[in-house]
Amino acid sequence: MKRISFAILLSILSFSLFAQLIPSEPSWEIGNIYPMGKIQKSLYLVNHYDYDIAINILSTCDCLEVIPAEQQIKSGESAMFLLTYDSSDEKGKIEKMYQIRINGNGKEERSFYYVQGFVDNGDPDIYQTEDSPKNSAKTTGDINFKYYYFPSCSNCQRFLNKQVPEMEKRLGITIGIDKLDSHDTSNYAKMKKDLEALGQQERAFPVLIFNDLVLQGNQEVESQIEDVLKASLEGEKISAKDLKQISGEIVDRTNIFSAISLGLLDGINPCAFATLISLLTALAMAGKRKKEVVIMGIFFTLSVFVTYFLVGLGFFAALQAATAFVLVKVIIHWVLIAGLFVLAGLSFYDFSLILQGKSEKMVLQLNDFFKKRISTSIRSHVRSAAIIASSIVLGFLVSMFELGCTGQVYVPFILMVINTEQDYLGYGLILLYNLAFILPLVIVFILTYIGISSRKITEVFQKYMWVFKLSIGILFVGLALYMLFYLKV
Repeated sequence: MKRISFAILLSILSFSLFAQLIPSEPSWEIGNIYPMGKIQKSLYLVNHYDYDIAINILSTCDCLEVIPAEQQIKSGESAMFLLTYDSSDEKGKIEKMYQIRINGNGKEERSFYYVQGFVDNGDPDIYQTEDSPKNSAKTTGDINFKYYYFPSCSNCQRFLNKQVPEMEKRLGITIGIDKLDSHDTSNYAKMKKDLEALGQQERAFPVLIFNDLVLQGNQEVESQIEDVLKASLEGEKISAKDLKQISGEIVDRTNIFSAISLGLLDGINPCAFATLISLLTALAMAGKRKKEVVIMGIFFTLSVFVTYFLVGLGFFAALQAATAFVLVKVIIHWVLIAGLFVLAGLSFYDFSLILQGKSEKMVLQLNDFFKKRISTSIRSHVRSAAIIASSIVLGFLVSMFELGCTGQVYVPFILMVINTEQDYLGYGLILLYNLAFILPLVIVFILTYIGISSRKITEVFQKYMWVFKLSIGILFVGLALYMLFYLKV
């Protein structure tokens, strides 16, 4: 109880530094719990300043999250922050904290919001009452770096006590670490000065500075520091700009490749392709001239593109809003993984049916109701004298009718795009996906224009339909494994 009371006192004293910002509760008292994964709490901060302020909350440990990280609060108003604590890898006494920065009226202030409790995982050692060892003094080794962190961060302690010694063995060197407790005001000021000198801003804890390279956050530090040290030992100098550029290029290439390959694959989806063949057949039966076919092809394709693109943007925006809530994000993540494995199994089943000559029994295809609706729409619009208007309407109707089938690829892709950090990047990837999606449509219209019959195109498509089903099945498995092992929620 002494520690809990002390944490509350620290919080009250901390907020008294700028008493005009009042938390709904002085600290987050978790109490005694068992390792149960993520738990959440709503924190309300009331602005009693006589001016507007900007609040930025940073977690000091990977086990803590906050949504949103930044908010503007007008004078006299309040804002809600959703705090999340993950107890999965924790045990014993919990003394964590969030760092709160306030910017307003031309000045910046800092405080902390404490998280206190006890995680009982059945290990008797966690009941020992000794304090944690004090931070080591600055050490000197073959390679040296600064490490700004909070001693209460268990991941930071694992990095220092486990990963660093393991790196020393693998690299055959000694690593000197200047361990700096960021809770200390002078150390925090020193960190801000170091970051400013390197053109960086504080965005996550811990902060590791090696020469002119800055790594922030446990994931970035733990995944990149060994490669940086290896490069240094080999005489190569990697700057923060180089590291960011290399990392960005890899991510950009992966995203661009995914958008193009998935879009093309979805463009030759039997649902979309069968509809296209029906349209070409109807155009031929209606006696449309080449000029009319070209006009209809252009505006039909344009309508399909715009419809799918707008649907994608709407779905993207809705999912972004939904995944702001941690629980919803977790549910969507696991439902999608399960759905991808199910779709993969059904695709492989359809693949086996095609090999047996039973393609008409495929599971993943448009049902009879939508097939009839599409056929009816095509027949009514290809006979219309208003070619442009009818093409646009037909493209829209066909797109909406097909969405339940073509969405098997489109929806998982958009869910992956949600993980991009910038909105504009997500929009660009959706645009690229849709350009790739309509490319097979454009090619088929060109082939029809130069005289290749829809029957010949259909024969080629049916001959290689098994390639699509096999590829899409492998794709679904790959996406599921990617989300299962590489995408964190």
